Amino acid sequence: MKKLLCPLFALLIVLSLSTAAFAADYSAEESANALYELGLFQGTGETANGKPTYSLDAAPTRAQAVTMLVRLLGKEVEAKAGTWTVPFSDLADWARPYVGYAYANGLTNGLSAERFGSDDKVTANQYLTFILRALGYSSERDFQWDKANAFSDSLGLTHGEYRASRSFMRGDTARISYAALAQARKDSSETLAAQLVRQGAVKAKTAAEFGLAVKADYADALFHSGASVTFRNGSGRYLAASGSTLTASDQPYAWYLAGTQIRCGDSRTLMLDISNAWYEAGNSVGLCEETGSDAQHWTLKDCGDGQFLIVSAAHPEFALCAGSGGYCIKNVKDAGESDRWRIECVKTDRVKYFAVEGSRGVITMQAQHRLLDILSRARLQKWVNDLETAYADYAELTGWQPYEHIYLNMYDKQEFWGFVDGTDTIHIDADEIYEDLSLNFARRKNDWNFGLLHELSHLFELKEQPWDFHAEVLADYKLAYVMTKNNCAAVPADWYSDKREYTGWEVIDVYRGDGPLKDTLTVFSLSGKLTEVMKEIGWDAAKQMFRSYPDTTNLTPEENFTLFISLLSQYSGKDVRAMFTDAEWANAMKVGSL
Repeated sequence: MKKLLCPLFALLIVLSLSTAAFAADYSAEESANALYELGLFQGTGETANGKPTYSLDAAPTRAQAVTMLVRLLGKEVEAKAGTWTVPFSDLADWARPYVGYAYANGLTNGLSAERFGSDDKVTANQYLTFILRALGYSSERDFQWDKANAFSDSLGLTHGEYRASRSFMRGDTARISYAALAQARKDSSETLAAQLVRQGAVKAKTAAEFGLAVKADYADALFHSGASVTFRNGSGRYLAASGSTLTASDQPYAWYLAGTQIRCGDSRTLMLDISNAWYEAGNSVGLCEETGSDAQHWTLKDCGDGQFLIVSAAHPEFALCAGSGGYCIKNVKDAGESDRWRIECVKTDRVKYFAVEGSRGVITMQAQHRLLDILSRARLQKWVNDLETAYADYAELTGWQPYEHIYLNMYDKQEFWGFVDGTDTIHIDADEIYEDLSLNFARRKNDWNFGLLHELSHLFELKEQPWDFHAEVLADYKLAYVMTKNNCAAVPADWYSDKREYTGWEVIDVYRGDGPLKDTLTVFSLSGKLTEVMKEIGWDAAKQMFRSYPDTTNLTPEENFTLFISLLSQYSGKDVRAMFTDAEWANAMKVGSL
C-alpha cells in the first residue's frame, strides 16, 4: 500500500553521539545480541535454524571470562596468533592464547604464582576488574579489585546492581561488556567503541547503528536506526516543543528520527510539519499528526563545521529557522548561527533488530530477533539477495531506479501489512511478516515472498510516474515480471492454505483466485489479465512502453489505462485491446473505482 509521495534527498552527515548512559540499561539478551552483531561476542551454540544461543544463565569460569574480554577488545585473532609465556599450570589448551594475551597486556593476574583458577567461577568484582583494566584503570592505583563494583558505579559503568553478593552469570558479562563500549577510557574522551572502530575491530557503520561510534560519516544511519536525539543550536539552546509549538530550551529535549520524519519525543505521534505545506519564507513550522504530506519530511545540510541545517526534503532551499513568533522556514542563505544544530544521540532502537545486508549492498533488512527462531541466517541472506535481484529487474523493466539503497523495516508494529512512504524505507508489520514467514518459508527455497515483492514494486510508482493508472494493479503487474523472468515462487499468505507454491507464470493462478476479470473487477483480476497478455506478447513491449510513456497529468485512470494498452499494442505489433472480451474491457474501464 502506498501512503504518500515524497522525494528523498540523500543525507550525508557526521553525527556526534553521546551514549554512556543508555547502554547499561539493556537486558542481558539485548546486550548479547548487540555484541554478537558487532562481532564481539560468540554464542555457545546454534539452534536448528541457525540462531545463536548464549547460555546467559550459566556461570562463567575465569578462563571463559578472559576469553570474552579478549573478544570484546577485538583481539582474538592477535591472541590466537601469538606465542605467550604464562606461569600457570591449570590452563586448557583452548584457553592458553586468551589468558596469555590478557596476562601479557596486564588485564589479568593469577590467583597464585602458578594457578590461574581457570575452572573457578568468576565473580562480579573479578570481571569488572578485567573491564576496568581494559579501560586503562589500574587495580593498584585507581581502585581495589575487591571493590571494583563501587568504582564501576562511580564511573557510571554499573549502577549498584553488583554491590550485593549474588550469582554472576554470562548474562552479566554481556551487560557489563556492552555498557563498557560506551565508556570513555581513562584520561581520554575516546570511548572503547571508538577505539575499536579506529583499530578496525568494529565497522564504523555498525557501531554507529548501535549509537556507539563517536562519529558516523555515512548517509542517514542514525535515522534508520530509530535514534532519539537532541538538536542544540549555535547559541547552546535545544530545539523543544510546547504542545504543537516549537520552542528553544536550555534543557535537552528528545526527538525521534524515523526515515525522513522528525517526531516529538517518546510519544512519536506529532512530527515536524510546515503549516499548510506552504513553501514560502516565513511560513511557520510546528508539530502535527501524520498527514502524508511531504511537508513532514526533512533532511540535514552539512555546514562543514560539525553543525547542520534542518531543511525540507521536498524543498531543500528552505531551512528550519527561528522567527519572531516561534520557528519558520527561511531560505538557507538567510539562516543564522542560532539556526545551525549539533546532533547528540540519546538512544537508538538498533538493539530492537538485527540487520542483513544484501550481497550487492543495495538492500538492508532490519528484523526482530525472533525471526531467527524460524529462519537461519543463511535463508535470510538468500532472501535479501533475491530481493536485490528483484529490485534490479524492476529497474530493468521500467528503465529507472528510484533509490540506490533500500531499507526494509520489519521490526515495528504498523497499521498495514506493508507500505512505502516516499522514502527509501519499506515498512512491514513485524507480526504480519513473522506469521507469513512461519508458513514453512524456510523450506521454500525458491520463495521470494509475495508481500515484499509487492512493496518493492511500489517504489517504482513513486515520484508521480506517468504510467500510474492504479498503483496496486501495477505493483502486481511488475511482480509478475520478476516471477516469470526468474521462475521463482511468491506465495501470498492468504493463498498458502493449500500448501502449494506458485512459480513463474503460475502467478496467473494466484490472480485468478479473485475470479476472472469478465465477472469481477479486483486488483488481482486485472493484474492477472495483464499478465496473461504479457505471456502472449512478451515483456519487451512493456520495457519500450515504460521508457516512452508520455505525460498523463490530465488523464483519468481509465484514459491512462487505455493509453497503457495502446502502447503495448504499438510496441508488440499486436492488438492488445482485442485480447480483452467486451465484458473484461467494461470492467477494466472502471479501474478508477478500485
